[in-house]
Amino acid sequence: MIKINLNPEKRKRNKGLNFQFSISQLELSNYVYLGIFLAPIIGMIVYNFVLSSAIDDLIKEKQRLAQEKQKYQKVAAKIRQLNEEVAKLQSILNKLESRKLVYENLPLEKRLFLNMFSVISSSLPDGVWLNKIQLSRKNSIFQGFSFKPEYISYFYDNINKHYASINFSSVKKKSNKINEYYTFRFSLSDFKLEKRGE
Repeated sequence: MIKINLNPEKRKRNKGLNFQFSISQLELSNYVYLGIFLAPIIGMIVYNFVLSSAIDDLIKEKQRLAQEKQKYQKVAAKIRQLNEEVAKLQSILNKLESRKLVYENLPLEKRLFLNMFSVISSSLPDGVWLNKIQLSRKNSIFQGFSFKPEYISYFYDNINKHYASINFSSVKKKSNKINEYYTFRFSLSDFKLEKRGE
């Protein structure tokens, strides 16, 4: 049996198509291999780029944190300095308050000693002389003499009203070339401060 091709051009076209198809298949497989080879390289490049940008961000963050740390250290030093100044000012304030208390109590002390002098002068009878006086709020000492022992007794009675307790040393009789006299020593404690209205 003999076959005759009535359309020879059609057959040639089909052969050309088959040939082109096989070339495109070959090119596609090359691209696939090339893609498989290039994909890890491109992935590594992208990964390196991302990692590099992350490292740059971390370096910038580290620098920012270092600057913040320096600021906080300066602030902490300033706070320490301010605390020292506050402590100094508190010490000065305490001293001023203690002086204020002294000045506030000064009129009371002045009044106390004025009252003491007033009591002493009003209690001291004629014929008694004081040659030593030590005055304080708690304890006072009077030393003196008189030519008559009864005057010393009067003085004791008068001053006893103004102190909580009096220790009275015994009267000693002494003499010099001119005359005889009697010495005494009173130890007084807790002066009774008179009220303003009295």
